[in-house]
Amino acid sequence: MAKVKIIGWDTGRNKLAMLELLKETLHLGEKDAKEMADAVGLGKKINLEFDDDEFAHELAIRLVATGAKVELESDKIKLEL
Repeated sequence: MAKVKIIGWDTGRNKLAMLELLKETLHLGEKDAKEMADAVGLGKKINLEFDDDEFAHELAIRLVATGAKVELESDKIKLEL
């Protein structure tokens, strides 16, 4: 079981890119993806769990590319990106 925690934003964040990524990878609607991105912008942490470690790792990397600060934890690794 892998955990991806979105813990905040870096400067230069790209909220629109994060919205699109969340919609695409998590199969969320516009409203749900926007609520998640807005919550991160307000300083709330988002916790996501996945059975697939590789998927979680790739999602974490893609989230960082949008400007998100991310923690990734699985049986094999623990990273803060």
